[in-house]
Amino acid sequence: MKRTSVVSLLALATLALLLGTGYDLKISQDLVDKSNLVGRFGEALGEFPGYLVGAFSCAILLLTRKRASRWSVVSSLVLGGLSFALTVVFAAWLPFFYSGLPLWGSAMVGLVIVLGLVGLLRLIPRERYPEWRALGWVGAGTLAFTLVTVTLLKATWSRVRFRDLDASASAFTPWYWPQGYTGNPEWTSFPSGHVATAAVIFVVPLFASAFGANKGQLRLLKAFCLLWVFMVMVSRVLLGAHYVTDVVVGALLGSGGLWLANQLFRHPLGPTHP
Repeated sequence: MKRTSVVSLLALATLALLLGTGYDLKISQDLVDKSNLVGRFGEALGEFPGYLVGAFSCAILLLTRKRASRWSVVSSLVLGGLSFALTVVFAAWLPFFYSGLPLWGSAMVGLVIVLGLVGLLRLIPRERYPEWRALGWVGAGTLAFTLVTVTLLKATWSRVRFRDLDASASAFTPWYWPQGYTGNPEWTSFPSGHVATAAVIFVVPLFASAFGANKGQLRLLKAFCLLWVFMVMVSRVLLGAHYVTDVVVGALLGSGGLWLANQLFRHPLGPTHP
């Protein structure tokens, strides 16, 4: 990613964070509509691409696992298989959970996901396993960093969601004022886990580039990824699940996780996310 693009995105995020710092509560009071279709759509499907990225990344690591010893084979199969199973389960289950559709349908979706990922794995030539293994670590590392960081921040910030405020909004707190651990599972507004997980979609252009996508296709894909994350950000505010500052920080965490994973694992294709 070009330095000018990084600076531009950081400047935009900083501006949005400053706007939210002063008008978080007012924006939510003016915009929240719990029946909004965009909000419902983003709630049900917003995290879906992020967990798909995690599932495919785990599948890549399983496919390209090293066979240095019996222990390495067993440990990679157990840990990698468990991670793959969990990411597939979340990808298939969450849309049904949030939409209220019968949960048995998630089993069918899970099966389709597994079959689709197996089909993609068959397209990877053996001679390119080292390159794809690095990419698998980038994808898995991005999702892992995002989930762990969001979970820790939610637990220690304990910010009350807008939809849980009473008429006086007396429990509202600014994003920069952590409340410490309260043990209340509903006080988890900051940051937005939906948006952070949605931002893992920025790994997809790396997959597409490795599969041979041209520059035009990559530009379209990057634009779609940006629009998807923006849609999820708007949807979370519309439902009163998060404030503007929550979703901005969530997007930064997901994008930052990709940057960090790329630095750690040095994927040979380089950081091509938008």
